[in-house]
Amino acid sequence: MTPPNTKLNAVDTNKSTKKSTAQALFNKVANLSLRISSVLLCLGMSQACQATAAPEVLLTSPVTSHILQAADVSSIASASYPKPLDNQIIHVLKVAQLVEPSKYQLQVQIGLTIMQDCNQSKLMGEIQQLALPVEPNQLADMEQGAASYYWLESLMQAPMVTMPCINPKIATFVPLGDTIVIGPEALSENVFYLPQHAQLRYRLWRANEDWSYSH
Repeated sequence: MTPPNTKLNAVDTNKSTKKSTAQALFNKVANLSLRISSVLLCLGMSQACQATAAPEVLLTSPVTSHILQAADVSSIASASYPKPLDNQIIHVLKVAQLVEPSKYQLQVQIGLTIMQDCNQSKLMGEIQQLALPVEPNQLADMEQGAASYYWLESLMQAPMVTMPCINPKIATFVPLGDTIVIGPEALSENVFYLPQHAQLRYRLWRANEDWSYSH
């Protein structure tokens, strides 16, 4: 004959097991319902679901860069590039052949790395985009217009009124003016004439999805 306590313990254990199984099943059903509700909500709100995502920066860039001195100008694709000034060097950015190049853009910033604190430095200088001279008999063969280059003759820190700061100075890249955005029609090679102490940084961006329409 089984002692009464043993029967009670067996019944309690069985109830506990059934309760745990039922709770786990309830959690699965609740999670599935939540996922279905999210999908239905997204389908009902087409504007939110079809919002255009921001471009993404490539982790592995097919862009190569190199610096030329005055004697190396002839190595650029076109021999009609001018000779740099004594204080200038030439930066050349080349982009390898891309699949679907219309989805890409090259962003370029020219500036200086400055030790600064809460006082925000600004730079002085004028970046010009100049067209290369073209012979009249070459105009008919040009599909994308005249080739061009970027010219910056001088770059310096603008004077400013400073205020006391409690935070230490840190090395900060300060760009000159707005970011230069180069579209897919001019990605293959870009030439920049810059002062020797100027810095050039770049990144290649790619749209991460197709166009969406406004509703």
